This record gives sequence, structure tokens and C-alpha cells, in this order.
Amino acid sequence: MRTPTEHGVAFLIALAAMLVTDKLIITPFIWHRVRKSDISSTRWFLLHFVANMVGCVTGAAARRVVPGAVWRVGPSHTPFSRRTNSPILFVAERFFVLPM
Repeated sequence: MRTPTEHGVAFLIALAAMLVTDKLIITPFIWHRVRKSDISSTRWFLLHFVANMVGCVTGAAARRVVPGAVWRVGPSHTPFSRRTNSPILFVAERFFVLPM
């Protein structure tokens, strides 16, 4: 179980990552490609697209592993039953899976 401090840190890191993505990648990319009146809505759409894509990709392994593990070996052996020190990004216990 994560502490409130760990959730807060994960939230701040995700927020900072979205800010950096917006200001350094999305805004320069669309600046000359869309009308000036459409920049804010285009930034909003692309930022949400990137954030949702990251959430889906990082949660894909949990979606694949958890249902099968629960029915095969029981809830005590699922990835959520204990915390591991796995260095892999695409597992259920990682710090950044759905921090908000």
C-alpha cells in the first residue's frame, strides 16, 4: 500500500511530465501547423491523447496478468498481493501506474 506522500510525489511527477510534454514537445510541434485560434484546443487534445496513451501502455501488463493470476492461483499470489522491486515499467506494482 502506498502512503499519501508516495501518491503526492507520483502526482507531482506526472504533472511535471505533462507540463514538459506540453511546453517542449506539443506546443512547438503545432505552432505553425494550426490556426492561432485553434492552438489551445489542439494542445488540450494532444496532451490528453499522450497521457491516455501512457496510461494504457503502462497498464497493459496488469490487464493481461491479473485476471488470469486471480483465477489460477488465488488472490494471494496476484501482483497486488505484495510489493516487488521489479525494474520493469510495465507491471502492476510500478510507481507510475495510474498515479492520479
